[in-house]
Amino acid sequence: MLSKLLLSSLALFLFAAPALPDSFIVTGETNNAVCSYFGDSCIQTSYRITIDADVEFVGLPYGDQLVVKSLSGILDNQYAMTLASTGVWLLIGTYGTPPQTNMPYNPLFFTANGQQWSFGFDQWITGTTLLENETTGEYAIVTWNCVQTPEPPTLLLLGIGLAVLAGCFCSGISHRLCA
Repeated sequence: MLSKLLLSSLALFLFAAPALPDSFIVTGETNNAVCSYFGDSCIQTSYRITIDADVEFVGLPYGDQLVVKSLSGILDNQYAMTLASTGVWLLIGTYGTPPQTNMPYNPLFFTANGQQWSFGFDQWITGTTLLENETTGEYAIVTWNCVQTPEPPTLLLLGIGLAVLAGCFCSGISHRLCA
């Protein structure tokens, strides 16, 4: 039984689809403390986005580099966000003060409410993320909370491992538990 499960698991991985893009969930809002520190009049904003990106370079001195393939989300709890530019790099690593992870290296343009916006990372002076309304010129220094979401093959591998453990546990203890 266990050998059949292992062989079928191996077959799944041999015939599985190619690797999917890495997916990230990013949330943030106006960083009022940093805005005040620099004396900026930042707009009040919040966002939640999903970014899919493909690996371009691995092992660069500052981390891996991915290319953004898609972006979707919501700005200020009401405006849909869609990607307006492709080829933007997303750096995998921790940068800035305070440390922020998986930063856009060059401006990440998107549209929301019929206007063009961009995320940018100021790695030279403040180490902060900027959200700018390119249409009106208004901007905010924002927090950037980025979490990588697991890929479906990773979840499949986890599920197979748990199933094998459950099978071993049930067959070793009592057949009544698994009936």
